Amino acid sequence: MDPDIITLSADKGNVTVIRQTEEYKKEIRQLLDPTTHRKLKQDPTNKITKQTNMLVRSFSLHPNVIPWSFKMETLPPRLYGLQKIHKDSTPLKSIVSTFGSPTYELAKHLATLL
Repeated sequence: MDPDIITLSADKGNVTVIRQTEEYKKEIRQLLDPTTHRKLKQDPTNKITKQTNMLVRSFSLHPNVIPWSFKMETLPPRLYGLQKIHKDSTPLKSIVSTFGSPTYELAKHLATLL
């Protein structure tokens, strides 16, 4: 596999797009424009995990809910981009994946209740 090339899915059409890795990274950095986003001094994932676990403990939940609620090994949300091939300039559509994040399982459970 060539590290200078990246493959990613298109936003629409079930198509695979092949790009130069540096161009992709440059576009992702542009999505994280410093005028609208700021870099945090430290990763807040552990703090959010602890706060979420404390919140879940404070409610009387059914025992079936508790095992997934107290996850200690979590991941920060991840940003990636899908190519918008149906647009003229083919910009990236930003996607934030929260799978494995501190509140993912809780949000998934709440969504089933709603």
